[in-house]
Amino acid sequence: MSSTDMSSLRKAQPYVVFELVFDLLLEQAKQETESIPFSIVYIPNDSLVMRCEPVDYAKLGNRFHLVGNLCQIDRRSRVKFKLVFHPFEMAFSRMKYEVGFWRIVWICPTVDHFLLYTGEYTMSLPPIVAHLDVPHPMQCAVTHSIQRVGLFVTKLFDDYIYRSQFEVILELPSLKEVVISIIPKRARHDHAADLTIDAMLFPELAAWEQKYHETMKPVWAKLKQKGIKVLGCEPGAEKGDILELIHTENGSVRMRFMDPVCNCYNVAYRLLMLVKEAANGGAHYIGKQQH
Repeated sequence: MSSTDMSSLRKAQPYVVFELVFDLLLEQAKQETESIPFSIVYIPNDSLVMRCEPVDYAKLGNRFHLVGNLCQIDRRSRVKFKLVFHPFEMAFSRMKYEVGFWRIVWICPTVDHFLLYTGEYTMSLPPIVAHLDVPHPMQCAVTHSIQRVGLFVTKLFDDYIYRSQFEVILELPSLKEVVISIIPKRARHDHAADLTIDAMLFPELAAWEQKYHETMKPVWAKLKQKGIKVLGCEPGAEKGDILELIHTENGSVRMRFMDPVCNCYNVAYRLLMLVKEAANGGAHYIGKQQH
């Protein structure tokens, strides 16, 4: 802090000093909190219920210990706190459709990930979408917190339900990213350029893009209009997002790796090296790569 800032701080009223300290602590908590995936499921004969994946119960506890004191100081600071961490009464289930107990948890929209179950239970999406489209007042904290939605790409357009309801999801007021589950079938190379979807690396993703090339055009237009990104991640992986899908002006969909670490993504060249290696009796071929 500069001398000018220190001079202003000395002249400030005690509560102003407190606010400066509180703002720093709140920003620090925001930076340190872990991303928590939340599952949004529909429980029959009940309202929309958010349920945390059991594997992340520990993360909920970590967040409570991180921010628990910040939300209990006074009314004015609590207003600021709730702009960053949104309170929500969450149901924790003992069994598939049985609510075991309720607890207040703190959602951090800028880092948390919300997964709509659109693949496991086919009939679960319409009631969920209905609640998202016209939320109950108690659920607005959720619908206005969702900035990142996870979907199963292979199920997204396999049924008319998903085709007719997906655009409702895009109407979520704070949505910024749609994340799809993809599973690499072999070791990958990273590259900073926009690449054709590799059918050897992501066969399901490539098949999905080819099958729904035309169907997705109006969806891509709406995604672009709203500034919503489409990202790919490995299910359950801690590495984060793998790639971003880019819709080009000519209508094709290309992939861009999020963490480019080398300049050797050249399938034709790699195949050529394998051929030369085999011709050389299995010895490694050493040469300069041409891109």
